Amino acid sequence: MVRVLLSARQFDRMAGGLEHQAISILNALVHRGYDCHLMTRDMLNAETFYPLDERVCWHRMGFSTANRERLARLRSVRSLLIDVQPDIVLGFQQGPYLLPRITSYGLLGATTKKQIRVVACERVSPFQYQFVNQGLTKHKIYATYQLADAITVQCPSYVDAYPRTLRHKVKVIPNAVKDATGLSEPTKPNKHALQPWTMLHVGRHCDQKSQSLLLQAFANLSKQFPDWHLVFVGDGNDLAKNQKISQSLDLQDRVSFEGAKTNVTDYYRKAHVFVFPSKYEGFPNALAEALAHGLPSVGFAGCAGVSDLISHNINGLAAAGNQSLETFQEAMAKVMSDTQMRSRMHRAAIESMKTYEPNTVFDQWDEFLQEVVR
Repeated sequence: MVRVLLSARQFDRMAGGLEHQAISILNALVHRGYDCHLMTRDMLNAETFYPLDERVCWHRMGFSTANRERLARLRSVRSLLIDVQPDIVLGFQQGPYLLPRITSYGLLGATTKKQIRVVACERVSPFQYQFVNQGLTKHKIYATYQLADAITVQCPSYVDAYPRTLRHKVKVIPNAVKDATGLSEPTKPNKHALQPWTMLHVGRHCDQKSQSLLLQAFANLSKQFPDWHLVFVGDGNDLAKNQKISQSLDLQDRVSFEGAKTNVTDYYRKAHVFVFPSKYEGFPNALAEALAHGLPSVGFAGCAGVSDLISHNINGLAAAGNQSLETFQEAMAKVMSDTQMRSRMHRAAIESMKTYEPNTVFDQWDEFLQEVVR
């Protein structure tokens, strides 16, 4: 039985895509006979937002993020690796990858009796560096990836963005997308609603997701489309800021902020169009789920990850460029005004997500893990 340790930052009531996928992977692997462990910096009273199989052993490390505690963190991780003896560590993002990479040298896995393998699991597009500076430069991060036994990315378009010296280590494994339990009806208005047509956005409120651009675009179109309502599902640091923007644009009666929800499926089913103006993504789970529910979707052609899922004029519209208010607003108006287009895209959206059926994706993880520990 191969022993897997997934290392991540923080899971306490976190409703993000990374947490959802990490838990889905662990649940699938433990069901397939793997001995699965989860290591996070959470406190002992932490709880996951998404259901975690009780057979997965969750190690809540209670880490402080203070620089003065670095040595203590290294010692704690080394001690855990000695106790758990994982055959392979999946490091979700840079920090959770690097800590076990540094501390695992000289340690053997319980099953393989070989040096512990450590995989850098990238969960964001390599094009993120056009928008953010994470303290460590891109080149320093990639230098640490030279130490990885393998690297996983979520979209084929990401591979060539890595240095040539790393590409031989890169394995593409997309996120799993469940079949929808109920489909949207993008051509049928919601009865008894003040605004019978609904535009939906699902995601964490933050600069990366560009909700402020979406609010401005919707405000510009609000008089042209008085029967449409915009719904946001998700929380995040910028939620209050975006609520203030909505008020300043006089959209109080046209926009709803629902917060984080466990029943997101209900929102997909009741919506007519999905809008996703992100600057960059890894594998955009919310977009994939919306497409699986048959929602015609709008995103930016210049946003890697989004452009991997939206086929322009087939299952949605890819607005030219990245972060252009004009092109995004134009794409929104097209899909809002054309019922036949939404009907056609509805069918194509459902079909386009069948590639990411969970068992198929978890088969890829299974095969990959067996290769790495060989």
